[in-house]
Amino acid sequence: GYDEREIEVDRVPFSTTLYGVVRHPSDLSLGPFPLVLLLHGNHGNCRPSEDSVEDSCATSRDHECPWSGWVTTPNAEGMAFQAETLAAQGYVAVSISGNAMNCRDDYILERSELIIEHLRHWRDWNDTDGGPLGSDFVGALDMERIGLVGHSRGGDAVSNVPAILQASPEDGIAIESVFAIAPTDFHSALVLDTHYATLLPACDGDVATLSGREIYDRSVQDGNPVVMAQEIDLHWDTVLKLVQRNQLHGGGSEYVQGLGKSGYLAKLGTLAERVGGPLTPAGKAWGRTLEGIEAQFNGFLTLGKVYLWEALISTYGRRNTRLCCTYRRSAISIFQQKTIL
Repeated sequence: GYDEREIEVDRVPFSTTLYGVVRHPSDLSLGPFPLVLLLHGNHGNCRPSEDSVEDSCATSRDHECPWSGWVTTPNAEGMAFQAETLAAQGYVAVSISGNAMNCRDDYILERSELIIEHLRHWRDWNDTDGGPLGSDFVGALDMERIGLVGHSRGGDAVSNVPAILQASPEDGIAIESVFAIAPTDFHSALVLDTHYATLLPACDGDVATLSGREIYDRSVQDGNPVVMAQEIDLHWDTVLKLVQRNQLHGGGSEYVQGLGKSGYLAKLGTLAERVGGPLTPAGKAWGRTLEGIEAQFNGFLTLGKVYLWEALISTYGRRNTRLCCTYRRSAISIFQQKTIL
């Protein structure tokens, strides 16, 4: 990954960090690949120890927790499982840190500008040899097909990026798709001329007003010609494609914490049942066992992967369909993802 310091970002009143966890296809020569950036929500940025999952808020200019003796909450790493899913499907996916924007009032548009600054750096790394990633990504990215994914305030931030870039275009940077997971709506985001999807939360103790619906409705009513015209639902052709790529394996315990906060529990009563979750009356007693709980979260992980795929499919276009439909080996993905921490 990368950890660039003392970077000036528009709207942000202090120099800050560009920190990203990178997942990409193992053979970058098969590119250029679409680029997807993912941004987490307004979680705490400090933990008392490596073993703790109790987050506290500190005001920081950088990615790290500024408190002596505490450790940094790995919020960017928390969305790595989604980046891994995308990388195995032929995207270069980067989960970026917004820790320096967290624990502050609002800071939605500052997050949007942080995303754009990451994109500027990726444009440079795609064009010329240098920077923290060397020559690995030179020519590997299709910067005309960029996808953005965000959760909560991160979802609000990605929803505002298209309008900012439409008002002040950046050469060589074009947003194709935006997927907002349980987003807030601090600034009445309006997403035009960009494929947009939102996933509303069902068990969210924070964004209970379903603000993503307001962004979605506002964008549709304003005559957006390409915003998704229907709710994302579970499409079995998508499931088939992911099964062919060995991408619907279970999540395991390491994903449980992230899934519990992600907003992917939307419609869990009906959809999780359709992918084997123990939510039928006969299965409820079993579902309260440790085995049952893990099976439910595996079902939620499956839903998250399906939603993520469908929300960003326009970023890949016909090329993605061709790769999915001609690939039949189930043991390994055609795009085995590679990790750069």
